[in-house]
Amino acid sequence: MRSANIPKLEELGKTVGVSLIQTVPAGGERYVMNADASQAPLFADKNVRLALQHAVDQDTIISDLLGGWAAVNPGTEWFGTPWAADLERYAYDPDKSMELLADSGWTDSDGDGYADKDGEILEFIHTTTAGVLQREQVQLVVQQMFKDVGVKMIIENGRSAELFGTYDQGGTWSNGSYEMAGWSHGLRAPDPEISNRFLCKDIAGPDNTTGAQWNRYCNPAVDELLLAASSEFDEAKKTELLHKAQEIMHDDAYRIFLFASGRNFGVAKGLENFALGRWHSWYGNMHNWYWSE
Repeated sequence: MRSANIPKLEELGKTVGVSLIQTVPAGGERYVMNADASQAPLFADKNVRLALQHAVDQDTIISDLLGGWAAVNPGTEWFGTPWAADLERYAYDPDKSMELLADSGWTDSDGDGYADKDGEILEFIHTTTAGVLQREQVQLVVQQMFKDVGVKMIIENGRSAELFGTYDQGGTWSNGSYEMAGWSHGLRAPDPEISNRFLCKDIAGPDNTTGAQWNRYCNPAVDELLLAASSEFDEAKKTELLHKAQEIMHDDAYRIFLFASGRNFGVAKGLENFALGRWHSWYGNMHNWYWSE
């Protein structure tokens, strides 16, 4: 049984004898701030982006909601792979969050618990997959963490078909019709080439309806590094280029990495030799399975 819901699998382990098995944590769940200032102008302010980074307590999410079955991803799509840069994560620091917001003029002037500026509350809409219990639980916890620093996060979730559709299908991510979004990504093959998730030219639009770039992020310096890495055959040089690209994206702070977990499966106790590989599916070693006495 495959599930993204770690707490549910742990519960089944106690009640009906299901073992929770997980691949090595990689990639990760993240909240993406729409980087197109015409669609989400609030996030054009780097202080706001940094404030939100420092408002999230990753350790509490992992320990309290996921039972420790996840790892801290400091901020890279390549986490858990040989190509991941050694990044310093944004530390949980609510005081720093409020200080950064104040530096940009966002303070609670009327005592209602939310920062405001020029008569407007600091608020945005957050969207993720409706009906995925783990994501909805995490979403509520992060909503409170943002509230603790004076930020109002409004939840408006959607169905997978709506969120992940193509540009022509009106897909939420492809069209950039979101402010902050929650999804997960990782490497699905033993190859570090995932530049189409970040290149400016791959942002979906009327002239690129199949574009895979949902972040709406465009940084020419990152483009240059990722394109060079994609054609570099020397592994050490390729890794160096990828590291530099990751460092720039991490500094730009458009993505809040919440945690990294592997693929999670519930397996009936008694089934032996069930193994999950980093790159192959759950049935990759079926010939080795057997039932214990």
